[in-house]
Amino acid sequence: MVILAHCFVELDSNVNKSLYDDDLQVKSISDGIGSLIMAFTGDSIHSAGSNRRTVLDDAFFAEAFGLQDDDGDGILHMAIIQEDTEFVLNMIDQFPIASLINMRNNIYQTPLHLAVATNQPGIVKSLICACANLGSCDKNGDTPLHVACKYGYMECIKELLHPHLLCAERKDLSARNFEGLTCLHIAFTNNHVNIMEALLEAGVDINLTEGKTGRTILHNACLSGNVIMVRLLIRYKDCNFDALSYDSLTPFDLACVRNHDEITMILAAIGAQRGTDVIESRYK
Repeated sequence: MVILAHCFVELDSNVNKSLYDDDLQVKSISDGIGSLIMAFTGDSIHSAGSNRRTVLDDAFFAEAFGLQDDDGDGILHMAIIQEDTEFVLNMIDQFPIASLINMRNNIYQTPLHLAVATNQPGIVKSLICACANLGSCDKNGDTPLHVACKYGYMECIKELLHPHLLCAERKDLSARNFEGLTCLHIAFTNNHVNIMEALLEAGVDINLTEGKTGRTILHNACLSGNVIMVRLLIRYKDCNFDALSYDSLTPFDLACVRNHDEITMILAAIGAQRGTDVIESRYK
C-alpha cells in the first residue's frame, strides 16, 4: 500500500507539472500511469492494452484508481483533463465501477463534469454508458448539462440528452443550480439559441422559472429587449404568455417597464396581459 501511494504521488506530481509549470514540457497522463505499472511489472500501459487484467490484479487497479490527490482528483479526473482519450476509454471499459465513474473532487466535479467542460463528447458518451450520474452537482449546483449549456457544447449536449429521449423521467432537465437557474435559463443567458431549441425538443418545459425571481425565459427575453428571442418563444404552443413572476409581473409588464415598444406590440397582438389583469381574472 505504501508503494502504491508513492507511485500515485509521483503520477500526481507529473500531472501538476504538466498543468501549471510553463517551463516543463507537457507530459501525458498515460506516461505517469505507465510508470505506475512498470514499477510492478515492467510493462507499459499501451503494451498492456485490453488485457490489462492479466498484467495486474483487478483489486490493485481498483485501489490505484480510487486514490485522490490534494484537490480530490482521481486518475480518471486527471486523464480527462489531459485529454488522454485512449487511456480514459480503456479505463472506463476495464473498470466501469460506480464509485470510480462518479468520484467527486474537492469542488464536487465528477469525471463527467470534466469531460463536458473540456468538450470531449466521446468520453461523455462512454461515461454515460458506464452509468455516470447525470444529476450529480458540482460546488455551484451545476449538473453536467448545466455546464454544457453554459459553454455551448452541442455535441456533449446531444449525448447528455439522449438518455432522456428513451425514458419519461426528466427531473434533471429541469434542475436548478444554486443560483436558481435551469439549463434552459443558462442557454438563454449565453445566447445559445440552438441549445435552447435542443432542450425544448427533448421535452424541457418552456415555462420553467428561475428559483430566485420566478421568471421564465420569455420574461427574461422581454426584460432584455430581445425581439428575435421573443418571436422564437411565442411560436411554441406551450409558451405561457401570461406567466407571473414572484413579484406578480408578466412578460408584457416587463416589456412595458423597459419601454420595449416592438415587443409590447408583438405581445399585445397575441393577447398577452398585464399582471394585474391576470390576477383579477383568476379571482372572478
